[in-house]
Amino acid sequence: MAGNTEVYFSQLTDRLEGWNGHTIFKLLNGQKWEQADNTINHSHAFRPRVTIYDQGGQTYLQFEGNIPPVAVKRAPAKTK
Repeated sequence: MAGNTEVYFSQLTDRLEGWNGHTIFKLLNGQKWEQADNTINHSHAFRPRVTIYDQGGQTYLQFEGNIPPVAVKRAPAKTK
């Protein structure tokens, strides 16, 4: 999405159990987003709504509530 001004709104298909540097986020709209950095987070939420946006050439997935955004990139089509 680099250079793209689109914003996507969706919801996780399952619980958020944080992220560990290799996390794949599956959305109800069918999109899959892969964590693009090596940060670790221990936030938990049940199927939170998300916003995906581009800022400064990096794409972020922002969760509803008091959960920090995570840098992401589109996951390959065959990612489980």
